Amino acid sequence: MVEELQLLDSSVNLKQLEPPVRGKAVGGAYITCTEYVELDIGLQTVAGRVNIRGLTWIITETDEDEFLLGSQTLKSLGIDVDELLAGLVAKGTAAVDPFEDERDYKSIERPDMDAIHSRLKEMVTEAVDNSFPADTSDELFEIVSKRDIWRLQISDDPPARLPPIKIRLKEGAEPYRCKPRKYASVQREFLRDFNDKLIKLGWAYKNPDSRWACPALPVRKPGKANAWRQTIDFRPVNALTVPLAGGMTNNDTHLEDVRDKEHKQTADFIKSFFQAPLAAESQECQSYMTADGEVVTPTRLQQGSVDSSMQFQQSIEKVMRKRACSSRTCWCGWMTS
Repeated sequence: MVEELQLLDSSVNLKQLEPPVRGKAVGGAYITCTEYVELDIGLQTVAGRVNIRGLTWIITETDEDEFLLGSQTLKSLGIDVDELLAGLVAKGTAAVDPFEDERDYKSIERPDMDAIHSRLKEMVTEAVDNSFPADTSDELFEIVSKRDIWRLQISDDPPARLPPIKIRLKEGAEPYRCKPRKYASVQREFLRDFNDKLIKLGWAYKNPDSRWACPALPVRKPGKANAWRQTIDFRPVNALTVPLAGGMTNNDTHLEDVRDKEHKQTADFIKSFFQAPLAAESQECQSYMTADGEVVTPTRLQQGSVDSSMQFQQSIEKVMRKRACSSRTCWCGWMTS
């Protein structure tokens, strides 16, 4: 299999394991593995497409033409086989097979790391120009470039490591399906291009079997003559949704935590809602109809859904709680520390 991969991609290189790994195969025989490769893989699940970059694959001498995912890799994706089996024993049936989806596989587009590093160097230079100590600028660059977390544009990265967000419908709620709407030609072109990109990224998929569909509404961006953003009129679905108990935190109270601080850094969570995974059972009711009458179902959280702002806020606070200090605050896709 490795030779076939090398024919498809010349960047696939065999590397030596130091030290070798010894394992027990099916049947009790022991095998010793001395080589490995690093690959990017894409998994198509019912919750959406998941991409994993730089995964280490240990090579074994076998006639089997397959990859085996380890438990730690699955757990990093939120899939715990032991818990699934325990649920199967308790309920008698498996509610969801995370790998049962058969949608077409799309290749992973690797980010341009050279361009990213070039931009990071520019940011470090900007920091020095704004009084950051020049003698530690190299150390700053090493820190910011240590992990693969930077993007110059939206790519097909996996969703944030959050529990999939669930939307609870009222008991007896009947599906809502809008009628096709008329759009200007420039709006139709925008909706086609925008949703084609979402589908390519794995953030949505065409769903002609959906019983739900709200209208897509292109809105012109302020101050830009021919730039649009897609919004969805979720009012019919929101009326059938049980809202979460609680509300957004008070921003004035949070700002007291950063009063009298000497330095401030603000980070914008770009396309933040799209980074939150939407539970498989909650995706269909968030479907929407595009300009061509096609129904598209999202796999990520959508703005305009009744609880989306609160769900996103609570998710970010949950992630940051372990790392947050008293002078850090999160609010509507922004973090200030």
